[in-house]
Amino acid sequence: MRLGRTARERGRIEPTRRAILALCAVVPMILLARFPLAGAAFTAQTSNGNQASTLVIAPPTNVDADLALVILPPSCRATVTWEPSATPGVTDYEVVLVSQLSGSVLGGPWVVSGTTHTDRRLPLSLLGSPWEWRVRSLYKGWHSEWRTGTGNEQIACLL
Repeated sequence: MRLGRTARERGRIEPTRRAILALCAVVPMILLARFPLAGAAFTAQTSNGNQASTLVIAPPTNVDADLALVILPPSCRATVTWEPSATPGVTDYEVVLVSQLSGSVLGGPWVVSGTTHTDRRLPLSLLGSPWEWRVRSLYKGWHSEWRTGTGNEQIACLL
């Protein structure tokens, strides 16, 4: 007469089998961890041993805004230009108009393909050029830091 079931009958895994299953799980993870992260510009080891990576997008450079007087209705127009991002494949840029006085966004965001944006009509100003345009590169859901350009001091637009 048997008093109980054997380990196999109770569903326990034998030690040899347990070691084989562990190797089957660990070996593929080790092999995958050895592959480099292609396209990552930054890779770092986290405190728990995982890796974190991110893509760094170069911002545009030499952002500038050229103000021009519009006679009717009296206002100013800004043509914002910049040098393209050094990151290969970047063709789109995001542009916003910001108040230099309050820091609030007054216009945009506008997504531009290329390196020129003509802004809407701006009111005439007694304060010099109270606006700045911020531009950043866009690439596959990523974006760069903002770069800022201010309007030139055209007295015709600064009544």
